[in-house]
Amino acid sequence: WMMQLSSTQICTIHSYAKSLAKDGAGVLGLSPSFRVSPQTMDFRRALYDKISPRLEELFAYGDPGSVPPAHVWREFIDAVWDKLETNGIDLMPLLPGGVTPVNWPKGQTGTMSGRVVDAVSLIISEIGTEYAKLCAQNQALPTNKLVATALASLKAQNNPSIKKPRWLLVDEFQDTDLEQMDLLTTIRASLDARLFVVGDIKQAIYRFRGAGTGGRPPQRNVAWAPDGV
Repeated sequence: WMMQLSSTQICTIHSYAKSLAKDGAGVLGLSPSFRVSPQTMDFRRALYDKISPRLEELFAYGDPGSVPPAHVWREFIDAVWDKLETNGIDLMPLLPGGVTPVNWPKGQTGTMSGRVVDAVSLIISEIGTEYAKLCAQNQALPTNKLVATALASLKAQNNPSIKKPRWLLVDEFQDTDLEQMDLLTTIRASLDARLFVVGDIKQAIYRFRGAGTGGRPPQRNVAWAPDGV
């Protein structure tokens, strides 16, 4: 096995996800040469474009002084978007399966506060649709879409052409979130690889994005090292 170390691919989960996504990009309507980019300017453009008409509607409804100013809306919508995406909520209809359903609160009917609450969910939905279109046009994916794209790519192919690994060795497994765990177990099943993971739940530092929740991979064809080993 020492002789095989030189051919071992050592990388992050996101880096391997990028390879998987590029291999199956065609089945998802993407170019294999797609870029990985946050598309910050496009997101900002979508944010501004979708807030403006909703503010005009609120201004027309009642007292403009009771409507939060535009810069407060931008900061708030930005914060809500980041919070949802950090917790694994897919807000962009870019891949098969669409967006993750969100149980938005309903505003009180006939009140300005109720209209503001309803406008937030509508604005975020519209931003997600517009942002997805811009990413597709630019053939660019944000980093947080790599794992989801790799997963969709594997599930859409009967026989992936990427080189099949014999083993997947995952260190610091306690920092793996549910989406990444889903990708690893799908790789194991689709590419017939054995999965070996090592982690210590007490060292989990990414719980804010769903990692370290105590999940375990399916036991069939998996070698699991106990916590701390």
